[in-house]
Amino acid sequence: MICLSCDESKFKTKKVRTEQEFKGETLSVVSEAEVCENCGFEHLTDEQANLLRKKTADEYKRAHGLLTSDEVKSFRDKFGMSQKQFAAYLGVGEAGVKRWETYFVQDKSTDKMIRLQCDPREANNNALEVEWAQDEESEFNGYQKFSIEKFTHVVSRLVEVAPSALFFFKALFYIDFSHFQNYGKSITGMQYSSLAMGPIPKRYDVLIDYLLSKKLFSKKEEHDLVSDIEFDEELFSTDELATINHYYNIAKKKGKAYLLDSSHDEEVYKSSGPLNKLSYVAAPKLKIG
Repeated sequence: MICLSCDESKFKTKKVRTEQEFKGETLSVVSEAEVCENCGFEHLTDEQANLLRKKTADEYKRAHGLLTSDEVKSFRDKFGMSQKQFAAYLGVGEAGVKRWETYFVQDKSTDKMIRLQCDPREANNNALEVEWAQDEESEFNGYQKFSIEKFTHVVSRLVEVAPSALFFFKALFYIDFSHFQNYGKSITGMQYSSLAMGPIPKRYDVLIDYLLSKKLFSKKEEHDLVSDIEFDEELFSTDELATINHYYNIAKKKGKAYLLDSSHDEEVYKSSGPLNKLSYVAAPKLKIG
């Protein structure tokens, strides 16, 4: 190889950062190149050029929340399938799999299809979202269809003063039941059950896993969550915000354990049998209103 800049022939393989134009965007990509030891001019072999093309596409995929080529291949490897077998499993052409594992960028619908058929957690989350979308108003959700968006943002506010699920779920219970008693509807549409640890949302562990897998929250310690989103006031009415802030301030002033202890003394909890769903309609007036 002769340097195109100075005609010297001594090169060293190095990792270099270059700016690449891809689909109308400028991406910063690190890849290998042959660098002239005399003038520093960078050359690419055919293999390096193909790798740079792949890395550029992967950088774009990463920036847009799409599976990278290696992530697609990793799913295939976990199944122990050839590209032809994997394509048949997904119900697509073999050429599509080959492109996704190199430099072709799949669209969002294709990306979701791959995740749903290959990632158990993604499949579980999708099943939950379908279930929530088909939720019907009843006495057990406060005549409000469950809203994962409102639930997520209320929790993002509560973890500031009660970062553990054991505590913020009690504040959430008070927020929903109090709002129902004052306005005839809950805020989040959450269903609560009577457990030994107090009134707790139905399948609370699944809800927490969902929040973490969607990168809406992070774990600070074993049981504490930190919100990775900003609380959006525009999702809520003035009355809803007043209810949320009321119990937020109680937890802040009296300590996170106050609502936990108080929830065990509420009649709607004490009068319900173990594991039973709590009825918003049958609930007596809350002691902490």
